[in-house]
Amino acid sequence: KVTKLGNTCCETCVEPECKLTTGRLEFVKVDNCVNENQLNLHYCEGKCTSKAIYNITLHRLEDICTCCSATTTNAMLVPLRCANGSLVHHQVFNAQECDCLSRKCQP
Repeated sequence: KVTKLGNTCCETCVEPECKLTTGRLEFVKVDNCVNENQLNLHYCEGKCTSKAIYNITLHRLEDICTCCSATTTNAMLVPLRCANGSLVHHQVFNAQECDCLSRKCQP
């Protein structure tokens, strides 16, 4: 996203913050059962901070990472039509709220 810098004529790129986004899930298959309709699902995406900062106690640089993660989810039951004609329901999780959460950095 391009945005103006304050009251100037200059512009800069701004990374999106961690936010709730809607996507479409077109295909769900469990065993011999598939969904008949597309699903709108919510998920989390966006930018969170990470840094390496000196830890005076440990005498070394320490990695501090956060990831855009779902903090609240809800379950949806998705109807699936099976090869034998029966209908079963499969549970899919939907993000409701997102935030930057602390995670262990991978080397």
